[in-house]
Amino acid sequence: QKKTKAFEICQIKLHTEQSEKRCLELKWEHAQKEKADFVEQIGTLSSSKFDLLKKKDNLERQANLDRMTINSMENELEAERFPPESTYTRIMILCERVNDNHKKMIKKIGGVLVHRVEDASTATHVIAGNDVSSIRRTSKLMVALSCTENILHMDWLAHSARANKILPCKNYLLLFDKKSEKEQNVSMRETLRNGRACRRNGGLLFGWSIYFCAGIAGTSAPPESELELIITSAGGVFLREISLDSYPETIIIISSDPVTEDQKEEENVALVAQEGNGYFTSSWLFQCVMTQHLSFKSRKKRSSSSNSPYAESKSAERKLRGSLSCASSMCSIDSSKSGCTNKSGYTRISRMKQY
Repeated sequence: QKKTKAFEICQIKLHTEQSEKRCLELKWEHAQKEKADFVEQIGTLSSSKFDLLKKKDNLERQANLDRMTINSMENELEAERFPPESTYTRIMILCERVNDNHKKMIKKIGGVLVHRVEDASTATHVIAGNDVSSIRRTSKLMVALSCTENILHMDWLAHSARANKILPCKNYLLLFDKKSEKEQNVSMRETLRNGRACRRNGGLLFGWSIYFCAGIAGTSAPPESELELIITSAGGVFLREISLDSYPETIIIISSDPVTEDQKEEENVALVAQEGNGYFTSSWLFQCVMTQHLSFKSRKKRSSSSNSPYAESKSAERKLRGSLSCASSMCSIDSSKSGCTNKSGYTRISRMKQY
C-alpha cells in the first residue's frame, strides 16, 4: 500500500511537471513567434526609415530650390521697384490720382513710380501740384520734404516725357503757389532752402526724440506708423515710451491742446515736461516739418512749460546749439549762461556733460 501510494504521488508529480513543461514550450513558441514579428517589424521600420531619409533629402533639395527661386523673385521685385542704378528717378505723385498715362510717362523717362507712404523717403522727385490742385499737407509730403528738395509741378513730368529725358528741376519747383502757401502758412522757397541745410546736418530733428501722448495718433494726427516715418525721415527718434534715464532736454512731448490729465499721468511724461521743454502740439510739429525749421517761439505758451525754471532760456539755447550733435559746445554754453539746479537735485550742466 505504501509503495502504491508513493507511486501515485510520483505519477501526480510527473503529470504536473509534464504540464509545466508543456506550458513552457507554448511560451517559448509564442516568444519565438513574437521575435520573428519583431524582426519583421524592424526590417519594415528600416525600410521606412530609408524611404523617409530619401524623402527628407528630396524635400531639402526642393526647399533649397524654392528658396533660391523666392530670393530671385524678391530681388527682381525689388529691382523693379527701386533699380540700383543711380540714374533711375523715383517719382511720387501727390496732386492727382495715378493713372496709366502717368505710368507711361514715368516709364518713358526711365523712372520708377513710388506709391506707398513707407517708400516716400526714397522718392527723388515729388509732384505735389498742378494747374488745379495745390500743395496739401500729407504724411507723404512731410516725409518727402525731409528727404528731397525736388517738390515739383506736374509740368515737369509732362515736359520730361515729351523730351524723352529727365529735365532739370530748377524751372519746375513749386515756388509760386501763393494761395497754397498762404493757406499752409509756409514759403516753399524758404522750406526748400531750410531742408537743404537740415539734411547737411543730419535732418530737421537730428538729436531730438519725439514722444506722442495717448490720443494723438489717429485722431488729431496721422496713424502711429506714419508719425514714425515722419520723425525718422527728419533724423529724429520716435519714442514709444519715456524711460527714467532719458534726457529731458532732448525730448519733445506732443500732447493735446490743452494737455489732458490722462496725458500728464502717463509714465514719466510730467517729469520730463517739467525738467525739459514742456508740451507741444502736433500742429506745431507738422508746421516745423512743412517749413523745415524748428521754431520754439511760434508755439503756444503752455502752462506746464512756463513753470519750468528754464523756460525762458530754452529758445536761446536751441538757437545757439543748432543740433544736438555738438554736445560739448552745448555744455559750455549752458555753463556760461546758467548753473541753476533741477528740483531733482542735480544741475543741468552736469547732465549735459554726462550726455
